[in-house]
Amino acid sequence: MLETDPDFEASVLSPPSPPKVASRSLDREPGYAPLEPPAPLIDANPSLEDTGPSHDSASSQDAISSSRRVHRDAPQLGSPSSIATKPPVAPDPRASARPTSGSTASDTLNSSTGALLRVDTVGPEAIAVGEKADLTISLTNMGVTEAHQASVRVNLPQHLELVASQVEEGTARVQQESISGSVLVWSIDHLPARAERRMVLRVVPKKAMPLELPIEWSVAPLASVTRIQVQQPRLEVVLQGPNEVVYGDTKLYTVAVSNPGDGDARQVSLRLSLGEESSDELDIGTLPAGVSRKYEVEVTARHAGSLAIQAIVQGSNELRAEARELIHVRRADLKLETAGSAMQFAGSVGTYQVRVVNQGDAAAENLMALVRLPASAKYLRGLDQAEQHDDRLTWPVGRLAAGEERIYRFFCQLNQPGEARFDIAVRNDRDLETTNSLVTRVESIADLKMTINDPASPVPVGEDVLYEIEIVNRGSRAANQVQVIAQFSDGIEPVAVEGSPAELVPGQAVFAPIAHVDPGQTITLKVKARADREGSHIFRAELRCNDPEYRLVAEDTTTFYDSGLMVSPGLSPSPGDAPAGSAARAPRWGAETITR
Repeated sequence: MLETDPDFEASVLSPPSPPKVASRSLDREPGYAPLEPPAPLIDANPSLEDTGPSHDSASSQDAISSSRRVHRDAPQLGSPSSIATKPPVAPDPRASARPTSGSTASDTLNSSTGALLRVDTVGPEAIAVGEKADLTISLTNMGVTEAHQASVRVNLPQHLELVASQVEEGTARVQQESISGSVLVWSIDHLPARAERRMVLRVVPKKAMPLELPIEWSVAPLASVTRIQVQQPRLEVVLQGPNEVVYGDTKLYTVAVSNPGDGDARQVSLRLSLGEESSDELDIGTLPAGVSRKYEVEVTARHAGSLAIQAIVQGSNELRAEARELIHVRRADLKLETAGSAMQFAGSVGTYQVRVVNQGDAAAENLMALVRLPASAKYLRGLDQAEQHDDRLTWPVGRLAAGEERIYRFFCQLNQPGEARFDIAVRNDRDLETTNSLVTRVESIADLKMTINDPASPVPVGEDVLYEIEIVNRGSRAANQVQVIAQFSDGIEPVAVEGSPAELVPGQAVFAPIAHVDPGQTITLKVKARADREGSHIFRAELRCNDPEYRLVAEDTTTFYDSGLMVSPGLSPSPGDAPAGSAARAPRWGAETITR
């Protein structure tokens, strides 16, 4: 502050009556008296042209207003009127698609408005050389924000002497900047919005030449900080479930997907895979920050051994997390062994054995055994709790622990020739199964049996007796070209036959060959004979067959007595009536036997 003129303060406080200007109050400081400033001398809107003094005859004011003229060599300060904290932004091509009003908080991150300063200069229209004059410079903040470090620079020419200066607020100092003159700098640290501060200068012109007072003003840039929260979404996945599974079992696994970050994870998807062949995917969508979701998944193991189960969760912006567990799938491994008769004759009984072993590392539950019987086989015995439905024979095996084995034995009658195939299986309701089979070759054979029935002894000589020959084929095939010969010992002769044609010769009845005797068929041949002497006479029957080759012989003895010969005491029988003896009882075999 310059204090070169002791009357300056009094003159400021009590200014002379002229010039007449509109009343204006300035009561910011107690040392100032109210001033009536003249019309503005310098407009806040600068112009590069000097319009010169303007006289208006119709005006009742002594003071006039002139536009600002800036010296070409005066330093130019940027942004003299306002400073925005937000730099200009090029037009957004998308702006046309946005609403022009009603912006939300999410559209505008920060908004700042700088101070808007206006400088007015009021003083006399003309000053005489050597005469003192007062110039009032007003600084007004027309904005809505406080101005910081406001500065007004008044360039003083050399032919103008500054006698004194008085500021309403702040400090004023003179700086010598060039040979052409000096600069008066008025500094105010804080200028509130809509506030006005004044500085009064007392000057004395030294030469009769126009006075030009270039005035510049500036304000400290208004800094604005826009704070944007940067969020980081994260993904985590946890897989929980048993680490051992039995083959075929369905187990429940829990997959927990969480976002421990502070931002929402978007486009989240979950992929769950079991081994390399089975997988499933779930679209989760947006997972908010701090949220965890659980999903339950049913897993059925279809491969034995080690199996990897993996959960992968992914989201936008390359978010990814995964969890992997190695589970052991235990499985029962069944082995089935069968044994039985390789060959049997038709009608015979075959023995069969089934051995089942669990070679796996898990127990086999609810096992059932099944045998498909051949059409010619008939189950007889051997199995507990066995049930037969048509050609299927089943029985329960139950639980078979790992390493355990069971052996079953059963008996079947094979009734038809050919290959008898036994299909055997052991299985449960969990797709566990093992199978095996065996074949028995069934041979057919003609099994002939011959039986003779003779009359009850004794039998009177000369009476007809009946001998029966019964032939039965107990085999599974027919006997072809069966020939039967009935033979008698000396003293008895065949007299008639029944059942089949026969040729009667001394001591024999030769039957015509029987074309075939079918399995199970019975043929009865009868021979009627008559003895002509008493004694024990032999009856013999012989059966011969070439297809198959077969020979059977059967014989029996019948006692005959003479009931009509009466002998007086002392009389001897004639030599021609010799009693029956051993020679008479001998059968007549050999050359006399006739076969056809």
